[in-house]
Amino acid sequence: MTPLRGIGANTALRDAQLLCRKLIASPDDFRPAVAAYEDRMRDYGFAAVRASKRSADGFVTENWFARGMMRLMFGLVGSVPALKRRMFRDMGDDD
Repeated sequence: MTPLRGIGANTALRDAQLLCRKLIASPDDFRPAVAAYEDRMRDYGFAAVRASKRSADGFVTENWFARGMMRLMFGLVGSVPALKRRMFRDMGDDD
């Protein structure tokens, strides 16, 4: 996970929330709770790593145009809440 966009930190917080929910739902035996958490986490975890890598590739490219477009896109997305929600909706928790 690259340090760009805070994806690692946000994913860690999401992990904690999901694991907590699973443990509360299965208080008598933690093994199924941990297994359910791991199954779900693999999907969004690998997606987060791919998104982080795409961001890193855009920021470290030698192509000044691609780098500028990436910065422009993130600036625009960061300033328009509806666009931000739409762009990152696949990274949300649906459990």
